[in-house]
Amino acid sequence: MSKYTLKEVTTKADERIWLRVCDRIYEGNPNWVCPLDNDITKVFDPKQNDMFVGGEAIRWTAFDEKGEAVGRIAAFYNRKMATLNEQPTGGCGFFEATNDQELANMLFDAARIWLADHGMEAMDGPINFGSRDSWWGLLVRGYEYQPLYANSYNPPYYKELFENLRKKGYLRVRVDGEIREIEYGMKLDRYKQHTVELVVDRLRVSATEPERLRDTIETA
Repeated sequence: MSKYTLKEVTTKADERIWLRVCDRIYEGNPNWVCPLDNDITKVFDPKQNDMFVGGEAIRWTAFDEKGEAVGRIAAFYNRKMATLNEQPTGGCGFFEATNDQELANMLFDAARIWLADHGMEAMDGPINFGSRDSWWGLLVRGYEYQPLYANSYNPPYYKELFENLRKKGYLRVRVDGEIREIEYGMKLDRYKQHTVELVVDRLRVSATEPERLRDTIETA
């Protein structure tokens, strides 16, 4: 039995909790640039985001045994954009989590299984459900610098969380648009800003996974 529970965001109250997960992750970090709530919520508003024309999105918040919100993720797809890839490809993003691999695995598994259930065969992340110039990619160097608004920023331990996903079959990353194999201790040019996305080649879902995931999801 997992020590975490996932709850889908279905109400305004749920959304406020989902948004505030960042406050816990970046507390005391002077380099983090807190996004305006409206800039995030409009991504998930069908009235303001054209990606919902032929697309869907879902968000989850993860809670620990004390009921504290400790992680979040979103999954999404657009049918037109999905078919531009060799495999129908959805995305995940807006990932935040405390430093626990079990928690990260649960969040990515939720996104992976949901996308597979909606006909996707691959997943990119962390990306935005929209424009590439905002909320896109994983920061792997330069944590000591303050990013431009809406550029990716994350704690250093996220790099390890992503690298460890290799054990679960997340085998490749797209670095600056180029597909690369995930390697432990991957090195990038420290003097350049890089865009890094996780690539899941095949969204294989075992017969028991959806049921196991349901056991961790709190129903509204």
